[in-house]
Formats: sequence, C-alpha cells, structure tokens
Amino acid sequence: MSRITRVLIKPNTFNIFKYQKNQNPYIDINHQVTLNKVMKQHNNLEETLSNKISFKIDNPKFNLPDIVFAANGGLSLPGIPNTIILPWKEELEYLKNIYESLKLKTIQFPGSDSAPFEGQAELKWFKNGTKAICGYGHRSTQKTFYLIQNLFNKIYKQHHLLPPELLIVPLESPEYYHLDVAMLEFHDSKCIVHKEAFNYESINKIKKFNWYIR
Repeated sequence: MSRITRVLIKPNTFNIFKYQKNQNPYIDINHQVTLNKVMKQHNNLEETLSNKISFKIDNPKFNLPDIVFAANGGLSLPGIPNTIILPWKEELEYLKNIYESLKLKTIQFPGSDSAPFEGQAELKWFKNGTKAICGYGHRSTQKTFYLIQNLFNKIYKQHHLLPPELLIVPLESPEYYHLDVAMLEFHDSKCIVHKEAFNYESINKIKKFNWYIR
C-alpha cells in the first residue's frame, strides 16, 4: 500500500476563531496571531521539507484552524488492511481526497452531533488489535462508541474475524479532552495515563484489562 510520510496543507489563515471557544482549555480566542511571523515560520518549514512531502493541498476551500492532528484523521483497523473508518468532523472532504489518492478503502462513520468521532485520537489499540480502550466525554460520547462497536461487529464479521473487545471509559477533565492526550501506549500491553483524566472506577477497569499504569 502507498504510505504518506508527510502531508502539507497550504494555510489560508492562522487565526483562532470565535467558534473555537471552549474547544479545549488551551485555546484563547482573544489571542492575536502575528500573521507575518507565523507565515514566515510555515514557509521555512515547507522549504525544509520540500523533498519529503508526499501529498500537498494548495488551496483549502475553508478557513482551517488546526488540521495538523493526524490521529484525528480516521481509524485504521488491525487485521483489515488498507481500510480507514472516517471521522465525523469538518475536514472530512480533505481527508477523503487524501485516502482516495492512496487507494485506501474508506468507511463512513454513522455519526451525528450527539455522536461525533475523531478517529484514532479517541481509541487506543492493544493486544495485537484484539482489545482497545476508548475515551469519551468532551469530544465524543458514549453513543459514539456504541456505534463504533456495532460498526466493528459488522466489518469484522464480513472478514470472518472476531471484533475487538472495547473498554469504554469517561474522561473526567476537559484538560484531557481526547484519549491520546490522557494516555500514551508504549507497548502492546502497556501504557502510561494521566490519572487526573480518569475516575477511580475507570482506573480499576483499565488495570483489570492488564494495562500498565504509572
């Protein structure tokens, strides 16, 4: 399969938009960006990486504040090659174009405003893809992962495989608004978590799943 090494999106803005208020605790919508400075930084980066960029979007149609979080771009499926579950998010049009150019099969997530989904940022694979931890509460909901479980059951059945076992836990603090902010996996059965991101019950559930916690 083709593999993206670096994707460059030519910026049309570096602004922080009012609709981003409360998106996460680190966004300050009153912060004024020095456009000349950040554009110079971006151009220097583009020049440095010019011979390593494998996919480029030159003219985004919309003002995109932060399309740099690659983990939010979809969810790959262990045991099912060349397949991506698409997220439920604004950048979907661009992501579809990227995956189509790479000849990857995409599966639409049946999301809604009450069940958004931002891909790998919200789910961590373990045990060779047979188990996964899912975190909800600030960007996704419990309903998101009920839909994911049903979708997994359907997809894996079509491939004559057992669907992965999911552990679905709430994220307690808005400062850990995605699972990948709250947890770092460093082994197929080990991870480090921010304990402030989970309640006591969730920590115990994670421990019983044989994950390693510091």
